[in-house]
Amino acid sequence: MIKNKIVQLLTEIGLSENEAVVYFTGLNLGSTTVAQLAKAAEIKRTTVYTIIESLKQKGLFFIEMRGFKQWFTAAPPEKLKEIVDTRKNLLANLMPELNSLYHYGENESVMRCYEGKKGVLTSYKNLLKELKPGDYYLVISDPKKWEELDKKEMPKLSRQRAKLRLETRLLLQPSDRAEFYKRNSILLNQKVNFLPKNTNLTTNLIITPKKVLIHQLIPPIVTIEIENQSVIQMHKEMFEVMWNKSS
Repeated sequence: MIKNKIVQLLTEIGLSENEAVVYFTGLNLGSTTVAQLAKAAEIKRTTVYTIIESLKQKGLFFIEMRGFKQWFTAAPPEKLKEIVDTRKNLLANLMPELNSLYHYGENESVMRCYEGKKGVLTSYKNLLKELKPGDYYLVISDPKKWEELDKKEMPKLSRQRAKLRLETRLLLQPSDRAEFYKRNSILLNQKVNFLPKNTNLTTNLIITPKKVLIHQLIPPIVTIEIENQSVIQMHKEMFEVMWNKSS
């Protein structure tokens, strides 16, 4: 009875039913093997691997190696509060844009949300497909955190973007990776300026003629796309002010 109630509550804060069951089971077992976890959760072992990966992306599961064996540990329940608080803060920051969307006709504004690593990559790939040579592509980012999502696919996206011959400008949080993008500006067909040294970004922002893309760099990994010309124009003007001050 208690299990069913907790699982239901976990689904209400954003977990799938299987994620909720595996997380609940992990809390009860402590550090465990996937076989033990699958047996206790009554879910197929192959399915549990996929669920653990999803929970890992949300910061709710950890994997460690002990010798040649993997052990799986559920994150403390306090992590759930962090996730909820983070989503609340993200929503609070988006309220001005959301309110502006509310005043427009259904066909004039669109907002989409993508969750997890695969969703984020899909969002970026779709973004590039929509652009044509000469379109502006404005970025405010911490490239080090950005690449950590997928150290193979994310740099590949930069190279794909360079081939589109966009008008690309990046405002980057200072780091060794930011210096790399600065040194390779010509190769990647972009201009780079740095944000102040004490900047600590947890969100990646991209502005194009088509949409504004907001990508949260820390768990829970999520991107929000906003297609609304007023919102796009506001963000573009804010970017120009920051760009001119950083030059």
